[in-house]
Amino acid sequence: MSFAVEKSALVDVLTHADCVLFVGSGISTWSNLPTWNQLLLGLIAACERRNGSTVLARDALARGNLLDAADKLADVITPLEIATTLRKELGFADAKPHEIHRLLTNLGPERFVTTNFDNLIEQQLGLEGRLGSFRTVTNRQIAELADIQKASANRFVFKPHGDLAEAESLVLASTHYDRILLGASNLVRPVLETLFVSRPILFIGYGLRDPDMLLLLRTLKERYNGNAGEFYAIIADASKELVEYYWRQYRLRVFGYPTSEQGNDHRELLALLRSLSNDVARNLKIQRGPRLSQGMNDSNDLIRYAARLITPASAVSFPVRVLLKGWRDQYRVPEQVRKFHGSRLSHLLESCTDPFVLQGPAGSGKSFSISDRLSRAGQKILNWSLENSTDGEPPVVPILLDARLYRGDFGPLIAATAPASLDLQRVSQAHKVILIVDSLDEMPAKHLESGHWRSNLEAVASKLKNVSIQFGTRRADLISDPSIPVFLVQPLAEGIVIKNLEELGRTKEEITPDLFEALKTPFTLAQGRRLLGLNRDITSTPALFSKLLDQALERAVGKEWTDQVFDHLSALAADVLSGGYDTIPIETAASKLAKSKRPSKRTQDNRWLIERLVDAGILVSEIDSHVRFVHRSVAEFLAAFFLLANWRRGGARLSDVLSVRRWDNAVAWASTLLDEPEGQTFLREVYLIDPEVAARLARAAEVGKVHVWSTLFELVAQYPPPDEQQYDFIESLEDSTPPNEALPRLRSLTVGGDAIGGWAAALLAYQMPDAELRHWMERVCRGELDFNFINHFGPTLGARIEDQILEEFLEILAASDRTVRPNKDPSGADEGRLARYNLEAVIGGLSKSSRDRLLAWSRGRSATLRGSICNGIRDVEDDIAVQRYLASQFDRHVPEAVFSLYLGMVYGKGPWMWWTLPYTSRRLEILIGTLRSDDKDVRWALELTRCLVTRNQDWRTAITDHSRIEKNASVARVLRLLLSPTRASAVFKKILLKAPKPGAALTSIERALCTMADHYVIDVDETEILESLKSNTHSTLGLLADAFFKYSFDKLPIKITRLHDWITLLHSHFSIEEWPNDFSLGAACSYLARAMPISDHVQIIRWANDRKSSIRDFVLGLIVPRMMGITTDDLTPSSGKRLLDLYVNGHLEPHPSPGEIATEQFIAELVLPYAQSIKDDPRERQAIQQVLTDAGRRHDRRYAPPWQVASV
Repeated sequence: MSFAVEKSALVDVLTHADCVLFVGSGISTWSNLPTWNQLLLGLIAACERRNGSTVLARDALARGNLLDAADKLADVITPLEIATTLRKELGFADAKPHEIHRLLTNLGPERFVTTNFDNLIEQQLGLEGRLGSFRTVTNRQIAELADIQKASANRFVFKPHGDLAEAESLVLASTHYDRILLGASNLVRPVLETLFVSRPILFIGYGLRDPDMLLLLRTLKERYNGNAGEFYAIIADASKELVEYYWRQYRLRVFGYPTSEQGNDHRELLALLRSLSNDVARNLKIQRGPRLSQGMNDSNDLIRYAARLITPASAVSFPVRVLLKGWRDQYRVPEQVRKFHGSRLSHLLESCTDPFVLQGPAGSGKSFSISDRLSRAGQKILNWSLENSTDGEPPVVPILLDARLYRGDFGPLIAATAPASLDLQRVSQAHKVILIVDSLDEMPAKHLESGHWRSNLEAVASKLKNVSIQFGTRRADLISDPSIPVFLVQPLAEGIVIKNLEELGRTKEEITPDLFEALKTPFTLAQGRRLLGLNRDITSTPALFSKLLDQALERAVGKEWTDQVFDHLSALAADVLSGGYDTIPIETAASKLAKSKRPSKRTQDNRWLIERLVDAGILVSEIDSHVRFVHRSVAEFLAAFFLLANWRRGGARLSDVLSVRRWDNAVAWASTLLDEPEGQTFLREVYLIDPEVAARLARAAEVGKVHVWSTLFELVAQYPPPDEQQYDFIESLEDSTPPNEALPRLRSLTVGGDAIGGWAAALLAYQMPDAELRHWMERVCRGELDFNFINHFGPTLGARIEDQILEEFLEILAASDRTVRPNKDPSGADEGRLARYNLEAVIGGLSKSSRDRLLAWSRGRSATLRGSICNGIRDVEDDIAVQRYLASQFDRHVPEAVFSLYLGMVYGKGPWMWWTLPYTSRRLEILIGTLRSDDKDVRWALELTRCLVTRNQDWRTAITDHSRIEKNASVARVLRLLLSPTRASAVFKKILLKAPKPGAALTSIERALCTMADHYVIDVDETEILESLKSNTHSTLGLLADAFFKYSFDKLPIKITRLHDWITLLHSHFSIEEWPNDFSLGAACSYLARAMPISDHVQIIRWANDRKSSIRDFVLGLIVPRMMGITTDDLTPSSGKRLLDLYVNGHLEPHPSPGEIATEQFIAELVLPYAQSIKDDPRERQAIQQVLTDAGRRHDRRYAPPWQVASV
């Protein structure tokens, strides 16, 4: 390799945007500091002067084993003695920078890592007047390590082996190296590894046999086997054999320079650095900006990013599962997303590249699983890049955006993760880029409430060609786009918790129910695995967290100071919750904890405690000189102690504390720390502020459970939650087991017909005597129970109907079947529907034996009753008798059997996964007969036909044969489409163009087919659609709503290029009175909002803010609230007020409300003043409450409308 090639390669490295210089001891020798050999000899001499034994050290040094010699010395000399010797006897105190230091600091890179103990680099930066802009971080300043680790880190001097100014930080012996570089629990190691694999590294001042160099390379070899990183070294007198060896072993590119005088004259290095400095300066001047990667460097940058993502696999992981929220409406979700319902969280994150929201409580495993997903993605990218293969799909490139660190711009968060040289715009042309916004609910409150983050995120995403956004949060309502599916993280299964307890020698019976429930979250279970086996006195959740913190604090500050530091940490945690931020500036945290400072001659500031708390795992280092609590639940637990202390003194009003949701979990923790009388008083105060939080307190009660639950139920009976809060209240008590002694206090609630009454009746069901059960059964059969009531009570009532009670139930059913009482439900449904719904809810809860008896008994009953039974049993997933009964009712032309068979085959589990309605010619006749009719059940018969054709070859063959002889042209055409989906575009085009023609009414099967368009790939011409709309707007729009507008949100069969024509046409054909009531219009506007190009957003805002525009109100009310990436801050004040007027006065649909795009300013300056002016108009009140709910402000009690505040 010629010198010219070496030099040009070095210039290329040094001008790279991410290059880091590793500076070894050879550079310090230019300032007359000792070499490694000389340093050890000096320490040996100093040790001998103190009468220390140095025989073993001298022997190792004589053998040339420098590390062994350092080990032997470390046994006989203290760190303070080492530091003193270096300063006073080996010249470190008087050393000054040499010209070589000036050359190094002006080579281009402003990122230095040095294993030297001296401060010569810092001195040189000081001489240049630049030291103030640099950060010096040693292995003791672990709270600041995140700032070195982030991809955008610049202007730092990192000293992993310590600094002479702090003797305890010095790393000399191999035991020190193992502790710093190889120790799994040490926080310096991941920083070094991140630097190694994510940036080009140039080693200067090292010899190929230097211990520093050897240990760094050994770490890389063991960690990545040479498959990551880009390493260069300038080394004296490197032989060809050594150069090749280090390339083969470590992928280290060695560039040599000659020496003279037996290796003691390194003038050639100085000449090389002078030349490099000039060439680098010239290249940087030519670039005039960041260097753009090209060719192979693109691949290298992606490899470095991938290696940055890879982290060691966790020793413990748990099988967390997810469920798709709103499973009944899953047809709105694309199939490629829907299939993850019930899957493992890890599978969802690794395999789903579509947008989704991951919602789960603190500790449920969201962030851990996302981190694991990033690591596995990094490994895939690395393997793909190294294979250099063009086969197959390029791997996904995920980018983590930690919302806790958001400061008003997502750009710096991307820069903290991805190297500056990685061009994400170019990456997104070949790879799918996924922006993962984690911990959204923990975003600093001022940014979260302002809503600006939405448009900022949209702007970032719009710059990438192939991109999806995924969210991790406790609250899915923060993401205002309803089209994004929500997956709910499920608690761990009981069996997993029990198995882990058994491994620890514990049982479920030894711990409180609350702790057992808490262990269903991965974070708490992980802590339990650490502590429950060795500490049998831990039986409750507070005891577990107390032990966790006590052990960590004892490690950090010693037992003597634990209580004092705990108190100040509690106050700091309270500040975090009150302030609405999770990350805290180090200086602020140090100031808050200053009172905990213990006397020490070695400590000159307040930061020592921060470093110890990070080292102990209570705090975590974050970028920009911030720290945070290791987990949100730890902060909430600590804040509970601060809250209780103030509450007992009368210094904390719970109405103020609970004005925002951030304190809810801390309040729940606080309730577990109170004795019985205090607990009841505390619960009463909380309930009058928020019943849902009070319910959580009752669940968490550790002492006096009967009294606590009795108090809660008395409060519920006296002050029932309002209708809009009942479901949240009931959900907060799911899976809880109230003491039987407290239940009678709920009896008065059962006289009401609302959801809370049904919930109360369900809890009381197992205490009801037979006579009372008969009373309820009669009311069910007469259809007297409200939908909300029976939803909660029906399944529990069904579970109680057994043996003699079952026979009485059948008698009541027989009587009601002979004389069905007409009943109309409150929503205006058909007569008898409420009675059937009552019955279906009860049937779904029957036990296996009772259900079998009912099915056998029903075969001679009316079709109406058998239809109700079909609907009632369709959710049963573990009983093949259900499938057989539905098949028999299909044969008897019961319409409900068709619908139930379709739902079971598409969405069911258990036998539904493999069972298919067996083919018979008779069944084919029934199915075809329904498809030919004008019956409302044509749609479900068509959906069932599609399932059968897909799942069963006998059905497919029969349908194929029949399609050739079917005389009804519409039926034949649709059957052929089911058999050959490639016909979809042509068939749908014919239907859509037929609709506007006079007298050309669509058949029932054609209309039914339009509701199934989501199953097919369809491409429709926009111009033809607009022409059809002009001919017959309402009819065509209705079909479009069924076919394209209301289902899957990821498919855009109509490319929108003529936005103005669409809006003008719709505006001219619909009056303002029709806006809130025409479903097809709302569906069309939703489609336009998501399908229009991003470039049209500017025009939309212009129309919305133009008071003279005729389409202003239409755009403002029907388009803007449905758009992603636009907020009310994009509107003028007058337009914002007009939007609110349109909504509150009933000119717009209830959903979406302006709250979907509302910012803090809109809520504070328009919505709340408007609420103050409202008197008793229920419609206006409901509208305001909907705006606040959609804006997420229902979770912030400061924004309660005045009528709610008055009621409290």
